[in-house]
Amino acid sequence: MGFTKISPQAGVVRDGTRYSAKGSWYETDKVRFRKGFAEKIGGWARYVGSRFTGISRKIHDWKTDSGNAYLGVGTTDKLYVNQGSTYHDITPVRLSATLGTNPVATVDETAVVTISHTSHGAVIGDYVTLASAADTGGIVAASLNTTHRIVALGAPPVGAAAPASPDDKYRIVCNAQATSTVSAGGGSSVTAAYEINSGLDEYVRSGGWSSGTWGSGTWGSASALGQATQLRLWSIDNFGDDMLACVRQGNVFYWDESDGTSTRAVALSDRTRRTITLAGSSPVSTSSGNTVITVTDKGGHGAGVGDTVTISGVSGAIGGISAARLNVEMTVASTPTKTTWTADIGGSNASGTASGGGANVIATYKAGVYYTPVAALQVMMSDVARHVICFGCNPIGSSTINPLFVRWSTSENAAQWQPLSTNSAGGQELSSGSEIIGALMTRQEILIFTDVGIQSMRYSGSPFYFSFTEVARGMSMVSPNAAVNANGRIFFMDRGSFYTYTGTAQKLTCPILSTVFDDFDETQSFKVVAGSNPDFGEVIWVYPSFSGDGENDRYVIYNYVEQVWYHGTLSRGTWNHAGTKIYPLASSILIQDLDDNPITTTTDATSNVSIAATAHGLDIGDTFRLIGASATGGLEALLLNNEHTVVSVTSDAIVFTIADTATAATGGGGTVQLYKTNVLYNHESGHDDDGSAMTAYIESGDMDLGEGDQVWAINRIIPDVEFRDGDSADEVTISLNGHNFPGDVQASLTSAAITPSTGQAYVWRLGFVRLDGRTDGRR
Repeated sequence: MGFTKISPQAGVVRDGTRYSAKGSWYETDKVRFRKGFAEKIGGWARYVGSRFTGISRKIHDWKTDSGNAYLGVGTTDKLYVNQGSTYHDITPVRLSATLGTNPVATVDETAVVTISHTSHGAVIGDYVTLASAADTGGIVAASLNTTHRIVALGAPPVGAAAPASPDDKYRIVCNAQATSTVSAGGGSSVTAAYEINSGLDEYVRSGGWSSGTWGSGTWGSASALGQATQLRLWSIDNFGDDMLACVRQGNVFYWDESDGTSTRAVALSDRTRRTITLAGSSPVSTSSGNTVITVTDKGGHGAGVGDTVTISGVSGAIGGISAARLNVEMTVASTPTKTTWTADIGGSNASGTASGGGANVIATYKAGVYYTPVAALQVMMSDVARHVICFGCNPIGSSTINPLFVRWSTSENAAQWQPLSTNSAGGQELSSGSEIIGALMTRQEILIFTDVGIQSMRYSGSPFYFSFTEVARGMSMVSPNAAVNANGRIFFMDRGSFYTYTGTAQKLTCPILSTVFDDFDETQSFKVVAGSNPDFGEVIWVYPSFSGDGENDRYVIYNYVEQVWYHGTLSRGTWNHAGTKIYPLASSILIQDLDDNPITTTTDATSNVSIAATAHGLDIGDTFRLIGASATGGLEALLLNNEHTVVSVTSDAIVFTIADTATAATGGGGTVQLYKTNVLYNHESGHDDDGSAMTAYIESGDMDLGEGDQVWAINRIIPDVEFRDGDSADEVTISLNGHNFPGDVQASLTSAAITPSTGQAYVWRLGFVRLDGRTDGRR
């Protein structure tokens, strides 16, 4: 009899039984469809060899006018700028302070050090850089004066259930062990520079602006900013050559490319807003008997109380106050009029009331905290007139976030946020919803997704500059990064559905919808990321599965050219089509669950700690972090649950050195996770998983034999497989599974290994497989 051709239609049909999917493909992993046929997807290789700390939540690529190529990478721990092969740490500093006298405390025979700093505002996992500390307790200054990760808050407990003074003390781990106990040391000049709060690795739905300590305490401290109470998500955009970055519910930061890659990003409030030569020959005035000066800026200063201004060019003393005391940075104390402001310069009082300064006095205004946003959900630069836009931010004069408020700077100036008749700065509160989930730039409009619908934000010019119109209601985004612009359309994922927007929002028919959402971890929904792969006409969503570990481990793809869907497994924190690069970029999520009690300690003078970790993939010099380890061999849990550097490796073990001395050679640790430093991958590069073999898989739905009343004997499988891009002995296996009734468990009937005539099958494409068989009886 003739051959039977197996030719399922392109795309996966999974929302039903295997039998109802007959004539279709039922299951895939790392397979796409092109021109109606299935083929293995492209592989991935490292973008650069170096690694970065934390799981990336956002990447953004751009080129400067001079041709310099950059990547902004925002992670759970850090903010980086990548140039060439290096990730430069530009994480903003939220607070720099001189600590009190002798703030360092040591305990004999441990590397754990306690630092005292009243209202430090830090959380566990934050990074702090100490400087100017003297040798203390046998720990030399070089071991103290470096960057540390805060491992615990408060002082060690003494007969108490919890550490004391968590708001005023914290603990770090040095690379050397103390030789004596010192309760107060370090000297009187110790300084600490605290990076912005690290936030959470897990999404907490109740955390953020509407709960916890939001709005309490001193604005700018950790107790006020919401970023420490929820998942650390970033939005990143470029303002010309420079970079804008915002931690969701945190401050907006600016990195100036001209300052170099060694310079950290700073808050918008620290950016120069305006530099002007003050009019007249006497713009500075003193008042006899006090230290308050008055500065006249006839152009309108636009300053608020607390802003900083640098005065330069004052020639000669004024009222007995020397030019050196006047040509300094000062803080605005009051703004009596729109053209005058005052500052208390300290020191000795003026001997007389006078004015002067000369005709070349220059005032350099920083943006300040009064007008600029100091907390926002997202930042973006508009493609028309170059406004910096903040979504869900604090209104002017307030320190409390309004999650529906949209504000924008004046055109071409990221530091000028005061709306004036002479500029285009402004703001608008949205009329519906309770918070902004996210926003996305499209052609000629910005789509703002609230929790109840979609608003269109369009540039309209003077006098209002932007107009807002509700364009859809009843849908939103499942996460701030769940929408992508591809092929002139917007594709986005909401709870339970996928949509497209082309002026109106329309639901996409998805034959694997229940497969995706029945295994979707809604508790971690804010981790979902959308991306595009324009060379293959694909949009991809990477999401956390209910059966996973809380991070993105599954993908679903809509091919808008073929109009089909497919899915599979993939762990990625971010995805970006990277228009300035050759390949799309995506970031790894390198978390490994270790076997129980994987830690082995020794009793050497400096402890070598071994971790059993099969196929860990780390090299000597790589860094990693342990999570969940319990005390082992006399080493405290907080010592083990810290960052470490690999000193030696085997294929199934990692060894690192810790300063403390274990008291026993033993194994333990309990249930431990290994958090590795991460990498960026070039996708569609090569055919492997970063140098390792990558297996792709596809399975059809059931096929009836005859009318379902026949049993066949299969003689031959005649393959139609195209092997491409390589020559070796790799193979594609075609398997036939069968069952007598749809409800029966499938059993393997036969399989055939298909190889090219020569060489390796790096990439394969499946055509029409045919079966040679005959009717048979059941035995």
